[in-house]
Formats: sequence, C-alpha cells, structure tokens
Amino acid sequence: MSWLFNLYETYEANLDRVGEIEKKHNNQEYTLLPISHTTQNAHIEVTLTEDGEFHSARVIDKDDASTLIPCTEESASRAGSKIAPYPLHDKLSYVAGDFVAYGGKIKKEEPFTYYIQQLKDWANSPYTIQKVKSIYTYLSKKQLVKDLVEEKILWLDEEEKLIEKWDKKYESFIGYKPSIFSVVAGGQESAFVRFNVHSSNKILTHVWKDPDMYKSFIQFYNDLLSDNDLCFVTGKSLPSTERHANKIRNAADKAKLISANDTSGFTYRGRFNKSNEVASISYEASQKAHNALKWLINRQGKIVDQRVFLVWENNGQKIPDPTADAYDTFPSSSSVDTKVEKRSFTNQEFANEFAKALDGYRNKLSSKADVNILIVDSATTGRLAVLYYRNMEKELYCKPEI
Repeated sequence: MSWLFNLYETYEANLDRVGEIEKKHNNQEYTLLPISHTTQNAHIEVTLTEDGEFHSARVIDKDDASTLIPCTEESASRAGSKIAPYPLHDKLSYVAGDFVAYGGKIKKEEPFTYYIQQLKDWANSPYTIQKVKSIYTYLSKKQLVKDLVEEKILWLDEEEKLIEKWDKKYESFIGYKPSIFSVVAGGQESAFVRFNVHSSNKILTHVWKDPDMYKSFIQFYNDLLSDNDLCFVTGKSLPSTERHANKIRNAADKAKLISANDTSGFTYRGRFNKSNEVASISYEASQKAHNALKWLINRQGKIVDQRVFLVWENNGQKIPDPTADAYDTFPSSSSVDTKVEKRSFTNQEFANEFAKALDGYRNKLSSKADVNILIVDSATTGRLAVLYYRNMEKELYCKPEI
C-alpha cells in the first residue's frame, strides 16, 4: 500500500490545486480532481436562470468539451443497460423528462426517474446551494427536449421524433447539417448535457468550475457512503469501497489498478471469498490516491506506448514571501512571525530529466530528495498493474549507456 499512501499524501499536500485548471504543452486542460468527481466530454450546454427557467443553449466545440462533473460510485463504473445516473450533468436520456415523448428509446425503465430523484435529494439536503435548486426546478418541468428543439439544438423528423442518425434526406427540410451531428458519435440521444446558471445582476462561476458546487456534492454524498471499515492505506476507520477509479492514463482508459469483482471466471484464485478479507480501502483514500495519480501523469508522466513512467516528489515546500524584507524572512527573535508561503511541489524538473534519460538524451539525473518512481502498464487480465514502485531515500544517479 506504500504507493497508494504516497499518492494520498501527494493529494493532501496539493489541496490548493484541487479544481484548478492547468494546461499541457498541447493546450489540453487537466486538473487535480475533487473527490466524488470525474470528467466527461459534453456536447450540449444548457443555461438556466436562477429561477429555474430556460435561458439559452449551445452545441459545445470539441476544444471546450471537457467538463468536471460530480459522480457516485455506481455512475463512475456504469456500463451497458445498467441505470446509474450522474448526479447533475448526464446524457440526454437521463436528464430529459420528455425524452420518451419525443421518440427516445429506453430498454426497460426510464433513467430520468432515477436521475431526478437523486437530484431532488441533493437539492433538498442541508448541503445544497442555489445553483442545484435552479437546475432541479427546471428539469422537474420535463421540457428539456422541447426547449432544445425550439432553440434549434436538437432536431426532429417528419413524425416529430428525434432524428436517430443524420441522413442527407433531412437536408430537404432543414437545409444544412446541424452542428449537433458533427460532435456526437451516435445519434442525438447519446448527447451529453451540462448545465450552467445565469444571473442578470451578477457574474456567476460556471457550474463545473465552482468550488462551492464541489463542496456541496462532496458533503451530500459523504452522508450516503457505506459503513466504516479499517482503511489499509491511512490506518483510519472510514467508509470503504470496492469500486475504484478508471481513466488512469487518459480519458478513454477503462482499465483499473484495483478491482474487486472477481466473482465469476476467477482470474485470481486465492484463499479468500470476499475482497475485504484481503484488505479494505476507504472511499476517501481511493479517490484521493487515484486523482493524484491522474494529475501527476498529466503533469509530468512519461508515456511510452501505453506504459507510464512517473517520477514525483510529494513534499510541499514553504518559500519565503519575496516582498518581505530580510528581517521578516530571517528574524532574530522567535517572537516574530516568519512570512512563508506553502507552494505545491512535485519535482517536475527531476521528472523532465528522467524523461530525457528514457529517450537516451544527456541529462542531470541526480537527486537526494524523497523521490517516488512508479511504472504502470496493462496487465494480461485487461486491468492495469503497478510494474515497479520505489521510494528513493538515498541519492539516485542514473546514466544512460553510450
């Protein structure tokens, strides 16, 4: 559990970076995710008023599609016909109460029923904020598809049903190919919708970038978690989980580092019948460790084919205030408060030198710091595996062969 614990500590040392959008060299955005949150590519943005009325909507450009959304354990791992709604932003079939009325196809039960009940519970909880109430008020009216059709975001065929798949025959009465068919891979029913709230007298932070929204859902969902168990990562008694995060190496990565669903097929035949007989991991520790790993891979990971080489340090540094004078920075009396600022530090410089070494370039790969080295790759079972982990407590020196 040492690698998990070090990732957990990295998250704790960088709490000031949670939700803060950063960009890679190719302008791709990433962030240190809040717990109980994930990312999805949205296709439609619906803006509502604070009173819960429809304001406007637009089809989202691909460059702006990445959206930070709240999620539950069930929705984070939903697949196939399983109904497990995301708490706020979700596919059209979940968020539109009039989806079936406009020809939307569902397999068994209507996903909207589960979605709106979950959103209602959040909106009525003591942790709710006005933006959640505004979105719930609007969606409970069951007129989302109707409004999106009137806004010319979604399109109907001759029978007043949602067009399943674009065909040139529709150009005869539409006149052009609507942009929604260029951003969704399937039909309109697969469009992912995100919500925003507009105010006429003040500037509001986008819902998916609002720290108050993150905090509201985290507090609400924390009350719904399972019974406490001993966490083998932190050593504390906390709500445990058997569902762990995916999307480790990239947004399309479905493989997991930890999986506890070996109840059929028996990939692993061990001495235990249940996963918690081996070890239990708390929901909080799992979320923080996995989110730190994703953030670090985006920030300073080296990927060769599908194998990830990650080098980082998780000790936050305190630096003197550059505007303070020498007396404030180095006081002669212990009674004087020293002005210091805590700065996130993951040793990107050393990671860059390590990447150079892997590529065979000249490098300065030496460090006396407490550096972590982690290698992740796909296992033969289709899951991910930590192939190598080491915490370097002594001086590390590597030199590529010539």
